[in-house]
Amino acid sequence: MIPEYSSYRVEIKNLKFITNDGIRFPKTAIVTFNVPEQTHPVVELFGYQDLEEIYNLIDNREHLNLDYCYFNKFSLSDYRQSRKLEAKEFVELNGFSARYSFFDSPFQIDFSYAKISEKNFNMEHAYIAKGFMNFSYAIFQDTGINLSNVNFRDGDFDFSNVRITKGEVNFKNSLFGKGKKDFQYTDFGTGNKLFTNIEFNAGEVSFINTHFNDGDFSLKVARFGTGTVSFHFAKFGTGDVLTGFIAGLLAQQNDIEKAVVTAVYLHSLAADILAEKRSKLDILASDIQNYIPQTIKFLESSVV
Repeated sequence: MIPEYSSYRVEIKNLKFITNDGIRFPKTAIVTFNVPEQTHPVVELFGYQDLEEIYNLIDNREHLNLDYCYFNKFSLSDYRQSRKLEAKEFVELNGFSARYSFFDSPFQIDFSYAKISEKNFNMEHAYIAKGFMNFSYAIFQDTGINLSNVNFRDGDFDFSNVRITKGEVNFKNSLFGKGKKDFQYTDFGTGNKLFTNIEFNAGEVSFINTHFNDGDFSLKVARFGTGTVSFHFAKFGTGDVLTGFIAGLLAQQNDIEKAVVTAVYLHSLAADILAEKRSKLDILASDIQNYIPQTIKFLESSVV
């Protein structure tokens, strides 16, 4: 687990590193964290693989299983240049896994124009110490995307113009730092979209012209910081109670941002009030939907 540090340093050693899951790396990255008000530093070990070796795995269409790995660079733009490909030529990835990995790039972490298929994309519990994330124009073909419990620190996050055919997209419990979070023109496909308990922090959050399509969409307990939050021209399909509630509010007003925030708040409040009246195990999604009118009346009666 990465501590709240004031600084850190990295050493790459020619020592083999084997994860608990049996993944082998030819080298070990030793990351030493200086923690405020703590006498001794915290040391974490990660696997390390040279960038060219990772690029060779991409050449051979092998699955990129890089869990518990230290990255000081990952760039598909750099890969294309090294292979003399066109700047916007799609790079096919047979899945990508970097669970519990540590990203420490002075440049952008670049998945732009990736075409990911066959296996899922998984960065669960990854830590982005340096480098802003760029997924622009990536295609996820029948694969899930797990970006839950990720600490993105400060920096922009570009998830614009992404196309997802089907598969769950999970940002649950992730923490963004300061910077723009851009989901413009992304097509989320037909799977569930989970932004539950996410901290967007300061900076613009844009879902302009985003297509959410069918499948559950949850912003429950999502927290926005300072900066514009825009869902202008976004389109929703069918899905869970919250999605339907958002669509209903949109039919009554043109302000999509206000509709989303209102829906999330009323949905959460209705669930909390019901939980006080009965066991959580006895509450169905339809119960929350049916309790929305009573929740609105409760709010009206509470206004002085």
